Amino acid sequence: MKNKSILCLVWLSLIFTKPSTAQDFNDTLDIVTWNLHEFGSDSTIRNQVGNIKTVMDKMNADFYACEEVIQVDSFKKLGQSLNGGFGYNYAHYGGGINVTDTTSPYYPSSLKYGFLYRKSMFRNISVRPLMHGSNTASMNFYGRFPYSIQCEVMGNDSNWYPIHFVIIHAACCPDDNACMRKRKGAQELKDSLDQYYPADRLIVLGDFNDDLDTTICTNGTKSTYAYWLQDTQRYEAITLPFSLKNIGSFIGYSNMIDHMIISDELKPNYVPNSVRIFKSYTWANTSDHYPVVAQFLLPPAATKTPTFALANAVISPNPADKSIKINLPVATEGHYALYDFTGRLVSSQPFQNRKFTIATEQLPIGLYLLQIIADGGVASIQKFQIVH
Repeated sequence: MKNKSILCLVWLSLIFTKPSTAQDFNDTLDIVTWNLHEFGSDSTIRNQVGNIKTVMDKMNADFYACEEVIQVDSFKKLGQSLNGGFGYNYAHYGGGINVTDTTSPYYPSSLKYGFLYRKSMFRNISVRPLMHGSNTASMNFYGRFPYSIQCEVMGNDSNWYPIHFVIIHAACCPDDNACMRKRKGAQELKDSLDQYYPADRLIVLGDFNDDLDTTICTNGTKSTYAYWLQDTQRYEAITLPFSLKNIGSFIGYSNMIDHMIISDELKPNYVPNSVRIFKSYTWANTSDHYPVVAQFLLPPAATKTPTFALANAVISPNPADKSIKINLPVATEGHYALYDFTGRLVSSQPFQNRKFTIATEQLPIGLYLLQIIADGGVASIQKFQIVH
């Protein structure tokens, strides 16, 4: 695992996801879902492997669930080239034209699932297509049967924890037929997981091809995943806040269509508000989707008690000129980190009192983010402006 200090936060803007933040967490399991847009096809292969490697090395995550893998040799090359010692795997079936195995002449050009994993953290990996014998699932997922990955992940206590990943790539497009397939496929998948894996630490992630608070479908307003969202005792859609704020994962659109849903068994391990969209590139020769990242703790840090209410840290004045004063509601110790709005770390210093001052007179005008990390591992993040 990487040296990343434990922070229970989300960037205030929800799109402020620079490379430095991906390494500010300690002992977390960082999970990514990313539609790689026809990875390795003739139209994308020119620079795509190198571009995606650059983004993944910046994210420095531990597990990448990938959709739309076409050229498996290029995917192998990607996994072997990543910093940190990664393994790779991919589905031996493909979708879009319902390819059932690698012997099909259509397999090389089909849309496949793949995943990359930090080898030092994963063991006993078992994969298979879910609902492979279901004719309705075959139709509703266009042959892209959900991809089941059961494995053990090393926690920060050096023990191994079972986790079940299910990658999905739902039917595309907003027309009535596609939306019917999305809805029925989602329902059948949930019913199957409820029946066969009721006690798993489970995460369903991938390209859902629909938003959660509403729908991209031409007719109707309810998300095709409403069946999942209604079961709040069993599941939590940790990407729902992005949907509610109209922050999209598909380049050029405000719809959030790349999601993660976790089971109640995995909820204690989820770092609250840690989901972020890694918007670090433009579309050309990379992907038309942004990667979505979430963080988990194994075992959960349940024994840590917040030192103060995060929303009650006060910065004044705002806008600021020569300095800002920080007023915390109770006495505590910790350190702060100050970032400009490009993600560059400007300064970082410890503090030992509930009130302290940060000089800003030498800083350029603009927007800044102040991160306050208190003892016990809790954090506050505030946005402020500097004017001179």
